[in-house]
Amino acid sequence: MITVLNEPSRLLPREEIEAAALATVESINADIEKHARIGAIIFSQTPWTIENEILTPTMKIRREQIENTFGEDAERLARDGAEKGSIQLHWFD
Repeated sequence: MITVLNEPSRLLPREEIEAAALATVESINADIEKHARIGAIIFSQTPWTIENEILTPTMKIRREQIENTFGEDAERLARDGAEKGSIQLHWFD
């Protein structure tokens, strides 16, 4: 899972953000099948915008840009999470 921090959340301590995200993901994971569970959270502090080409002019997400930017980290974190049996956290600045 990739989450983009909004302006107010960027001012909070990382520990607080991580605790809230983990609590949310754990409650989601409790209600879904094992193969669909979230194994990692990537926190992006950079807003997704048209200018950085993550969004189209009609505000749609450019999936290829997400894959190019976060793909390798997401795959590695998912493997690590599966091996360790825990939700992995990663900050992407």
